[in-house]
Amino acid sequence: MIALMDCNNFFVSCELTLKPELRGKPVVVCGPNGGCAVAMSNEAKAIGITRGVPMFKVRYLVERYGVVMLPATHGLYSEISAKIMHIAGSIVDDIEVYSIDEAFLHIPFTGNEAVDFCKYVRQELLERTGIPVSIGVSKTKTLAKIAARFAKKHKGYEGVCLMDTPEKIRRGLELTDVKDVWGLGRRLNRRIRAAGIVTAANFADVPEDYIARDFSTSVVRTHRELHGVECFDRESHKSVHHTVSHTRTFARDVYDFGDLSARVAEYAASVASHLRRYNRLALSIEVFITTNPYHEQQPQYTGMYTVTLHEPTNDTMEIAMVSAEALAKAWKPGYGYKRAGVTAVKTVSENQRQLSLFTDRDKEEKRSRLMHTIDKLNKSGAKVKLASMQRHPETDEQKRRDDTEWK
Repeated sequence: MIALMDCNNFFVSCELTLKPELRGKPVVVCGPNGGCAVAMSNEAKAIGITRGVPMFKVRYLVERYGVVMLPATHGLYSEISAKIMHIAGSIVDDIEVYSIDEAFLHIPFTGNEAVDFCKYVRQELLERTGIPVSIGVSKTKTLAKIAARFAKKHKGYEGVCLMDTPEKIRRGLELTDVKDVWGLGRRLNRRIRAAGIVTAANFADVPEDYIARDFSTSVVRTHRELHGVECFDRESHKSVHHTVSHTRTFARDVYDFGDLSARVAEYAASVASHLRRYNRLALSIEVFITTNPYHEQQPQYTGMYTVTLHEPTNDTMEIAMVSAEALAKAWKPGYGYKRAGVTAVKTVSENQRQLSLFTDRDKEEKRSRLMHTIDKLNKSGAKVKLASMQRHPETDEQKRRDDTEWK
């Protein structure tokens, strides 16, 4: 069986390990500038605060209910995540980390034994880290994700939901909105709803040949998984779904192309560093820039451009050059940009790299040693940057948190 372990309100739960006096109160972890809600406690959700909402729009709720707003502490979250995955890995032989707060557990139990085992894992994590988790168990990853949602939403499951029989699976699909099915994003969701499909059960009932005709192979796999056929194995999951992004919201709108270029170059360097840390290579790089949507009187624009790399890489200079190329394509003058980001859209393991006949192997080796040296120095606290990537200076008041994340 496959179990999906999902940490409850992860960022807030991490903060509560340091601030236990806030338990039972509405708590919101906010993004840069205290702008949007990133994570909410159950109490904050109960009064109507949702993820992504600008906090100024719910200021009346903050004042009425005494909502505690906390800045994100990404170092803390990474540290606790590593501890959770280490503990889970010491209990379960086969664990597949999916994100900072989720992991798939491949467990050798079925039925009630699977439920009892997952409850044991859940209790161990709670006692040793203070972080509550919900676990969904089923035949495929997609079904396990659905089961985990029920485990999180309904107290009667006591944190573990098992969907193993046709009857349980069917009932779970009937109660799941199609937008909540793993792998069906917002863009696909609009197309699916336009066809009259509302629930996961509706989607599963569509004949597979219709799905194959109108959608991609990954959507066909999702459709099969809803029928209990495992399609997302470990390697395909890793090679297709892992991305790494570095995005930032600016203290002030940026109008100057040179200033924005320097910022994007730094974000590219951060993406490259994270790729090397996890032994992965980028296949394509995407850069986006966007104006401030809350300045409604000003002209609005979102630019995005993706460049496919000739060879997969995690070299800072190569990723920075490609990001500069993408930025030049996305850029339009005359706009004040509020946010920008660089994403390695598709990545593969370094073990999957295949050099072409035209690759200069000596140059590759020298660049690899240079990147290793830079990473080593940065880890020691030296904070080395290449000369072409020096940032436009900011005052302390202008500095804001960076968001770098795996998906």
